[in-house]
Amino acid sequence: MAGYDSTGMLSEDSWIWGFSPGKLSDTELQDWINEGDSVQWFRAEAEMQRWQKQIAIKQAEFLRVISTFFRMSDVWGKLGSLALDPGAIAYAKKKAYMFSEMAATAVEAFSDAGYGDCLEKLESGTGLWELVAADRVLPEKIVSYPKNEESHNPETSGLADDSESDEFDKR
Repeated sequence: MAGYDSTGMLSEDSWIWGFSPGKLSDTELQDWINEGDSVQWFRAEAEMQRWQKQIAIKQAEFLRVISTFFRMSDVWGKLGSLALDPGAIAYAKKKAYMFSEMAATAVEAFSDAGYGDCLEKLESGTGLWELVAADRVLPEKIVSYPKNEESHNPETSGLADDSESDEFDKR
């Protein structure tokens, strides 16, 4: 294929624009397309898993910030009760109030984002790692392979060996 460059001269396009799989039968062409679709599907799956991981990291960071704000409020409150100077007491109370307000704002923002249940579970003693593990097994978080698209399923496309196929069946 040819085209015109910026000076108006006739130039030839790069080889990539004219690439074709060659002379293939219909079945070979379909297999070639299915292989490309499989690669694209697995890349999309990996990207989705990276996003899920980033969401879990952001949730953990948010929960740590909330915890830090509550802790700092407690620390400044205790410092205020130990101080003897009225100025130090006032400053400590001001800081304690500031951190408690920051904690309340963060809790409200986290709840508004739809994660209020995480806060309730953490308050009941559930660990952060338990929340992440429970979140990962939710039905909407599990990757399932399309039943009608055999080319995307590692079991039927020859991309998985026998040891991995049992794992895919459990999903």
